Amino acid sequence: MLKQRVLTGIILGAVVFAVLIFFPPLWFSLFIALIICLGAWEWSRLCGWQGMPARCLFVLITAAVMFLLYFQDAGQRKLL
Repeated sequence: MLKQRVLTGIILGAVVFAVLIFFPPLWFSLFIALIICLGAWEWSRLCGWQGMPARCLFVLITAAVMFLLYFQDAGQRKLL
């Protein structure tokens, strides 16, 4: 079991490193947002929300907050 987790970690680490190096900043942000949404999906299950609507709503709220924060940060950068 540990061997499989280590191998998965190495592969995912290589993928994240490649995305970090070769993707433009917007695509990297979308990649990280996708990973965070997948984590939110798993976290909603850990919280005990078994129903599909509750889990989907949690992921959508998480995505909406990230979307708003991204554009708030982009707006502040233009002011500098």
